[in-house]
Amino acid sequence: MNKKQKPAATTAAGNTTTQTPKKNKTANSQGIWQAYKNRWLLAAVLLFSTLVLWRTLDGDFVNWDDDIYVTENPLLENMGSNLKTYFTQPIASNYHPLTILSLAIDYQLVGMNPWWYHVVNLVFHLLNTLLVYLFIKQLSRGKENVSLIVAVLFAIHPMHLESVAWISERKDVLFTFFFLLSSLSYMRYTHTGKVQHLVGSLGLFLLSCLSKPAAVTLAPTLVIIDWYMGRKFNQKAILDKIPYFIIALIFGVVTFIIQRDTAVSDFAAYTMFQRIMFASYGMVIYIIKLFVPYNLAVLHPYPNVPEGLTTFYYIAPLLAAALIAAVIWSVQKTKVVAFGFLYYLINVALVLQFMSVGMAIISERYTYVPYIGLFFILAMGFDYLRRLRPQLALPLTAIMVGYIVVMSVVTYNRTALWKNSDTLWTDVIKKYPNKAPVAHNNRGTYYRAEKQMQKALEDFNLAIQLLTDYQLAYVNRGNVYFSLNENEKALADYNKGLEIKKDDAKAFCNRAAVYFQLGQYEKAIEDGTNALKYKPIYPDAWMNRGVTYAVLGKHPEAIKDFTDYVAHQKDNPKIFNWRGISHVALKQYQQAIDDFNTAIKMKPDEGEFYYQRALAYNEMGNAALALPDVKKAKSLGYKVDEAFLQKLESGQ
Repeated sequence: MNKKQKPAATTAAGNTTTQTPKKNKTANSQGIWQAYKNRWLLAAVLLFSTLVLWRTLDGDFVNWDDDIYVTENPLLENMGSNLKTYFTQPIASNYHPLTILSLAIDYQLVGMNPWWYHVVNLVFHLLNTLLVYLFIKQLSRGKENVSLIVAVLFAIHPMHLESVAWISERKDVLFTFFFLLSSLSYMRYTHTGKVQHLVGSLGLFLLSCLSKPAAVTLAPTLVIIDWYMGRKFNQKAILDKIPYFIIALIFGVVTFIIQRDTAVSDFAAYTMFQRIMFASYGMVIYIIKLFVPYNLAVLHPYPNVPEGLTTFYYIAPLLAAALIAAVIWSVQKTKVVAFGFLYYLINVALVLQFMSVGMAIISERYTYVPYIGLFFILAMGFDYLRRLRPQLALPLTAIMVGYIVVMSVVTYNRTALWKNSDTLWTDVIKKYPNKAPVAHNNRGTYYRAEKQMQKALEDFNLAIQLLTDYQLAYVNRGNVYFSLNENEKALADYNKGLEIKKDDAKAFCNRAAVYFQLGQYEKAIEDGTNALKYKPIYPDAWMNRGVTYAVLGKHPEAIKDFTDYVAHQKDNPKIFNWRGISHVALKQYQQAIDDFNTAIKMKPDEGEFYYQRALAYNEMGNAALALPDVKKAKSLGYKVDEAFLQKLESGQ
C-alpha cells in the first residue's frame, strides 16, 4: 500500500465517517436512557400523581377540624408570640406543635387562602412518595421495579386521598415525611455504623412525633426492619433502640393524658369481645379496601351495638386469626409477607379501635403509613412471579397497570368531593343515611354560613333526633336561632348544650351574645368570663365582653378586651372602631383617632368609622377636620346627626 494512500474512507454510499456519529448518537441516547431510566420513571410517577391529585387544590376549607386548626385558630395570627404556646398546649385534643407551626407559617404567607395550604399538603405528599421509593429500594436491595410500584401505589391509592386533600391532615403528611427520613437515616446507620446517622435518625424521629404522636410506632418498626435486613439481634441492636422507645413512651403518655377525657371513649362503653370485633374488623377491612376501595367516605360511624352489628363483625376475629396464622406459616418460605404484614399491623395497631378513639370505626387516613407494608408485599410478589414465570410477565404487567389505573380513576373522581363542606358531608349522608349525626351537624353548619337557615335547621334537627345528647348540634342550632333573632329559642339550646357539657367555651361565648341582645348585661359579662376561663385565647369572647363592658360604661375593661382581641386577630375593623369609642369616652382622643384611622384604612367605605372620628375631632376642638368626616359618613349612607352637621358647617 502506498504510504500516502489512506485506508478507504468512502463507499458508493458516501463517506463512512458520516455514519459513525449517527451510530454513536443512537448508542449515546440509549446509554443516557439506561443510565437515567429509573430517574425518568420516578419523575413520571411524581408527575402522574400530581395530575391525579391536582383537583384537590381547588378545595375550600371544610368544617371538619379546618376551623379549629386554621380558620378559627387565633394562635396563627402572631406566630412569634404564640410559638411557646404551640409547644406547651394541646390543640384539638392533640399535641402536634410542628403541625401548628407549619400552618402558622402558611397563614403568615397567604392568610386564609386554602389553595396554598393544599399546595403544601400535596408537595409533602410527593416528597413522601419519593422517600417511599428510596425506602423500598433499600428494603428490596435495589429492586427498581418494586420501588416504583410501591411509590406509585402510595401516591395515588384512594385510601390515601384523605391525608392529602384534607388541610387539617397536614399532620399526616408532615409526620410521615420525618418518619421516612428517620427510617432511611437508621438504615444508613446499620449499613455504615456511623453514629451520626443514628443521631440524625433520632432527631428526625423526634420531629415526627412533634408533628403527630402516631409516629411512636417507628420504634417497633425499626425492630422488624432489623429482622428483615438480617441484622443480628444482639446487645448493640437493643441499645440502639432504647432512645426510640423512651421518646415513644413519653409521647404516648402525653397523648393519653390529653385524650383521656376527650377523644378517648369510656372503655366500659363496649364489652371486651366487642372491642376485639372492632379491632379485627378494622384490621381486615383495611386490607380488603386495599384491593377494592368501596364505600369510601370521610367518616365511617360506629355501628349501633348490638343491633347494628352485621355478620362481618362477628366473623372478623376468625378472619384476623386465619390471616395471622397464614403470615406465620409464610415465614418458612420468605420474610417478605411477614415483614410487610407486621409493618402494616404495627403502624395501624393504635387506631384499630380496641380502645375507642374518636367517632369513627375506621378512617381512611389511618392507612397512610401502614399501607406501605402491604404495597411492599404486592410489589415483591409481582416481581417474584415475573421472574419465576417469564411467560406471565406481560399479563402480570397488564394486571398491575390496570390496578394502578383503576385506583387512579377512583382517586381522581373523589377529589371533587373535597370541594367544600356541602359536597363532603352530603357524600357521608348518602353512604350512611340516618346513621351519621356528625355529618348532618357539619352540613348544617355549612348551610348556616351560606345563609340557608331552613336547610341548616333541618340538618341540626335530624342530628339531634339521631343523637339526643348531641351537645354540639344544640349549640349550632342555637346559632341559627340567634341569626334569625329568635333569642329565646337560642337561649334554650345554649342552656341545653351547657347542661350536657359544662365547660364548652363556645356555648358560653354565644350565650353571652344572646344575653346582650336581651339586655341582660351582667349575665353576658359572666358568660364571657367563663368562655375565657375554658379557652384563654378566644377573640370572639373578648369582643362580646368588650362590647358589653362599653355599653355598661366600663371603658377601661372594654379597652383591655379589645386590645387582647387585636393582639391575636387584626383583621376586624369594627374592633378598632369600638376601642376608639371607648378611648373617646375616657378622653384619650389621640388613641381614639389612631384606632379610627386603622378602621378606615381597613374598610374605607364604612360611614360609621368616619362619623366616630368626626366626634373625636370635635371633642378635641378641631371642627375643621370633623366636618369633612361627617360629610363623608353621610355620603356613604350613614345616618348622621343633622344638627351636629349644621353646627360644624356654621362654624359654631
